[in-house]
Order: sequence, then C-alpha cells, then structure tokens
Amino acid sequence: QGWVRWWPTQRVVYVTETMPPPRRIPPALLDRFTLGRRALLHYPESYCLEREDGAAATVYGPGTIQTWANLIREGDLQGSYYGSTDIWLYELLQSIGGLAGLSVVIVGSQTPRYEAFCLAFDADRCTTLDYSRVRFDHPGIHTLTVAEYEAMPKDARPVFDVAISISSLEHDGLGRYGDPVNPDGDLDAMHNIRDNLLRPNGFLFLAVPFGADLVRWNLNRAYGPVRLPLLLDGWTLVLHAGVEPSRFEVTDPYDYLQPVMLLQNMRPEPDECAAAPSWACSTSSKG
Repeated sequence: QGWVRWWPTQRVVYVTETMPPPRRIPPALLDRFTLGRRALLHYPESYCLEREDGAAATVYGPGTIQTWANLIREGDLQGSYYGSTDIWLYELLQSIGGLAGLSVVIVGSQTPRYEAFCLAFDADRCTTLDYSRVRFDHPGIHTLTVAEYEAMPKDARPVFDVAISISSLEHDGLGRYGDPVNPDGDLDAMHNIRDNLLRPNGFLFLAVPFGADLVRWNLNRAYGPVRLPLLLDGWTLVLHAGVEPSRFEVTDPYDYLQPVMLLQNMRPEPDECAAAPSWACSTSSKG
C-alpha cells in the first residue's frame, strides 16, 4: 500500500512500511531521504525497533510523575534525560510565565518527563500523543495514540494552545517507533501540528538535533542549513535557547545538541494581541 503527496513541482509516491522497517533505506526513497544527496547518510551498527503497546509499555504511576513535577517546579533538573535541552526548555517556560490556563499536547513521548513539565508549569490540560500506547497514570495527563486520534471525527478531535515536541520529530518516518517509513515524515508531522493539533496562532516548543544535515538510519535525523528551513516552513520563531549556527558544520553523527525553539504557527495581528499571552506579541531570543 502507498500514498501520494504533492511536492512543489513533482508527484511523489511513497511506499508504506509496517514493522519491522527495512535495515537500509529503500533505493527508490534514497534521494528523498537525503534531499538529493545533500544530507549525509550514516548506517550505525545499532538498529532500532522500539514500538510498545498496552501491557508491554512501562507503567508510570502518579507518585513518580508528580515527584518529577515537584522537582521541576523547584528548579531541580538533575534527573533530566536531555541535559542542556531540558534546562533550555525550563528557561523558556519561565520566561513566558508558565502554562497556566493553556491546553498542551506532548507530541511523541515514551517517558512522561515533559508531561511533568506541563504539571510543574500549571498547564490547564496535558495530553500525550504517540504512535505507541503509553501508560502514564496521572489524573492530570490524558493519552492518545495516533490511530485513536485519526479515528475521531475531525470536528471531535481536540485542538490545543501549545504543543511540546522534544527529541521526537527527528524520528518520524524512520519506522523506529512503529510509524510508516516516509522520507517526509518529520515535515508532515510539523504540518499536522501546525494545521490540525494547534489552534490558529498556537505555539510549539520544538527541540531537534542541530548539526550538518544527516540521516542516521533508522535512529534519527540531524537538521542543518538544508532541512531545517523545510521543517520550520510556515512557522515564526518567537524565542529560542541554545541555538548555535556553528553546529551546522558538525558532521559527527554522534555529536549534536538539541536547542529549544518556541515557534508560532501564525503571527497574531495587532487586534488579536489582547486575547493572546503577553509574550505572543513580541519577538526576541534567548541563549
């Protein structure tokens, strides 16, 4: 089975792949994955199949999740998985005054670390959306699989004020987490966040690896001067922390940072600022 997506000047047919994904990029898709060979391609020794469903998924109870949230609220990030990335996210959330009164969706999550950030910064509602079934047992967190979300009537699908995607989109389309093999899986995911998950003028906290453009099959991508503009198409940069353009020159597939960007899917017009968060009507940077 396959599907068709329109690219600017050509009709591209993608093949879908279920589990397990191929150990090498299918030859027919190689140019699409490497952007016409402008992105580096690396095949590491490891090969990932990390889909978890239902009973196979790790259960995180309310005590664990709330403990993480309490530590984050106190500024204790020593247990953070992504190190500097979590610090930059914390700084940006502090700089905007938190998430009080806002609905938040976590896009791609196997461990409820960023759900704990939502709780710590007083989000009104927190939902996890992932290809796999995750088990985060906390009254402040709702979970959805992509299949469940897509099965909903369009007018019944939830829409959010804010999305958070930390070290997630670089995996989309590589089959690692049970998603279809798709050269533009990450770009399609960004379009879906912008056009479907978020309300008009909604916001996205995004962290992806910065480095020379790279596909590390089937683990992840790194974003450089070629693919990063494609990923950010249709978004406005509001704030950022940790962005270093010199990282685009790093070609080591195991050496990259994940800065955090706060993006808006449409700049609000002046008369909309009264209804928007106070930080939404000014553009600046941090870090």
